[in-house]
Amino acid sequence: MLIQLGRHDEARLIYQTMVERNPENWAHYDGLERTIRPANEEEKLAIYIGIAEKYNRAAAPKRIAMNFASGKIFNIRNLSNRKSN
Repeated sequence: MLIQLGRHDEARLIYQTMVERNPENWAHYDGLERTIRPANEEEKLAIYIGIAEKYNRAAAPKRIAMNFASGKIFNIRNLSNRKSN
């Protein structure tokens, strides 16, 4: 609803909280991505890399990134091999 009203900043905070609570829910990432509105694949990938680093046990941000990223800008091995704190 907030996105439809053009209140992207407010919606982003809500989606970020939802990702924090459940980093495995793919729908939360879809909403977060719509609020951030990345201009290209690299910006989109940066969203998922940042989340994967913060929640290194979560598989969803790594898997979602594999759906669209390719070539030089993405190396799933680097994300998958990060050690948990």
